[in-house]
Amino acid sequence: MPAPPVSVSPEPLANLVADAVSRSPTTPTTADQLTIRASVRNAGGRTAPTFSWRLSVDSDIVRSGTAPALPVGEVFSLTIEGLGPLAAGRRTLLLGVDYDNRVPESDENDNSATRSLEIATPPSTCTLTLGTVDTGGTVALTQGSASGPCERTVTFVASPSTSYRFVAWSDGSDANPRTLKLDQPTLTLNASFQFSPAVQAIADRIIDRLLKGTGDFTPQELTFIDSQGNQNGAVDVGDLLALVQKNPSVALSQQLLLEMMSSPHVQSIRIPSAKEKKP
Repeated sequence: MPAPPVSVSPEPLANLVADAVSRSPTTPTTADQLTIRASVRNAGGRTAPTFSWRLSVDSDIVRSGTAPALPVGEVFSLTIEGLGPLAAGRRTLLLGVDYDNRVPESDENDNSATRSLEIATPPSTCTLTLGTVDTGGTVALTQGSASGPCERTVTFVASPSTSYRFVAWSDGSDANPRTLKLDQPTLTLNASFQFSPAVQAIADRIIDRLLKGTGDFTPQELTFIDSQGNQNGAVDVGDLLALVQKNPSVALSQQLLLEMMSSPHVQSIRIPSAKEKKP
């Protein structure tokens, strides 16, 4: 009687999987150099020995190298800097690993990853517009021109008025002065300002007393309230509204301000004349 066949399990093999390929910047132009990031994962059952890799743009090999041995479940990360600039149009990035088939693998069909990208032609003219969110300061270019060829560098500054401090630009940057390269057709940046800490303390005390309807105001405080609005020598709802709008620590509605203005306490507030200020 013949012996039953012996079942022999195949030895586990490595499996090198080329994962997603990403690039920076995400919207490159013909003036940019790219940084490419990719990864290779060993999804097999055995450590992969050293293996080759290469990166191609369309059909041209632009970078290549050798990766170290990769244990099961581990990831080899690849960063390629300074690629390009590339010609305008649609381009295809192709990452290939073990392209010379030196590593025995359980699957030879996942050794590559591709990514298409569009290389744009940069605009010929780029314009910078500077402004302010509210009163409290001014902005100005100190180097370069507001409109001109793209890729040029400009420097600009936000200058707070007396009693104010610069906070940030509308894109979140707080650099001041600030230098940047213009690489988009139009860019608008607005500077925001807030009261300086000392003046903020004065504004907080004034608003607190207005809310409570108590206390008197000094001539200097009344002049300060009027300076926040129309500066007409009298305190009105516009002055108070302007004061509150410049004071981010307090959130008051215009209706509440109108109610405050109709109270006897606020109705009695006025700025003393020069004659009244004299002892």
